[in-house]
Amino acid sequence: MPILRSLLLGAAVCALGAGLAQAAPAAHAKAKAHHGAAPGAVFAQPSPLFLHAPQFDKIHDSDFQPAIEQGMARQKAEITRIANDPAPPTFDNTLAAMERSGQMLDRVNEVFSALTGANTNDTLQKIETEESPRLAAHSDWIHLNPKLFARVQSLYDRRESLSLDPEQRKLLEVTYEDFVRAGAKLSPADQTRLKALNGQLSSLETAFEHKLLAAGKAGALVVDDKAKLAGLSAEQITAASRAAEARGLKDKWVIVLQNTTQHPLQASLANRAVRQRLFEASWTRAEKGDANDTRPTIARNSVNGFSSLTQSIARRAFRTTSSFGSTADSSSRLSRNVSRKSRLARLRSCAFPIAFLVAVIPTRWRSAELGKIKTVI
Repeated sequence: MPILRSLLLGAAVCALGAGLAQAAPAAHAKAKAHHGAAPGAVFAQPSPLFLHAPQFDKIHDSDFQPAIEQGMARQKAEITRIANDPAPPTFDNTLAAMERSGQMLDRVNEVFSALTGANTNDTLQKIETEESPRLAAHSDWIHLNPKLFARVQSLYDRRESLSLDPEQRKLLEVTYEDFVRAGAKLSPADQTRLKALNGQLSSLETAFEHKLLAAGKAGALVVDDKAKLAGLSAEQITAASRAAEARGLKDKWVIVLQNTTQHPLQASLANRAVRQRLFEASWTRAEKGDANDTRPTIARNSVNGFSSLTQSIARRAFRTTSSFGSTADSSSRLSRNVSRKSRLARLRSCAFPIAFLVAVIPTRWRSAELGKIKTVI
């Protein structure tokens, strides 16, 4: 059911973007009707549509920020009631109640995340910039709430005697691990430092995402000779021509960068110089020294000591097992083992003993050449 809901949500976002031009008159009429409703009210209750699919015809950019703020306020009130419950903690009055909390916030975040990922604009990005640190603080408020964690801890310590079914037990274990990893067992001083870090990191992550998106749009490859697109299909060449027209470029072709370092057309382009330009445009899209350069944002992480401090806090907080490793160090080792460097090194070690003249260089990664490697191997 969650997978189907996600697919429907994604399809609805795409349909929204595709139908904006045709829906202008109707949208104007609906905007008038919407004017009388309180901003964000569309998220106050579950959507009446199938599987509670979002009512995009009633959702406006002006709804998101009020709905996010109201959603956080509602969940705070719900969590406060749970944490201050005078009754001894039980699965129902603690875990089940926590699961039911934050429904309005979940509704607005699902739609907001989908739109900012697929059909964003300046207004949505501004909201994202302002709300990201507030959402991080909201999450910290929940996970670092000592009264709430005491109830979760009590249930976790008594889990063997609670007669929980497998789903309930799993929920208890996951919830407890989430709290511990979020810093619930840290000292008050470390929790204060952690909250400051989380707020700063959320802002940096949002800034990084916005710069990366803008860099991808600005870094599209412009080709001035159709012959240089040899290897592409007629449809792909037509798409490049239309992309150029959309940018006001006459007698040009534009290859729009995608959210991958290795562009899919790299495997089809026959012209090595164009392949190299395309690879470099993709690889260095956010390293142009302009407003979209992400390196200063990344450098702030290092300068402010986020890496070493967060690792130190993680080692103290990470005391439960998981499918990725029992400690923060083991999880880090697992991540390093699948790094790009190690993958490329293994590829080169396989290719080196073979008498194959094409070096393993990104600009030469074409399907025909890789086919030769396959044949030899």
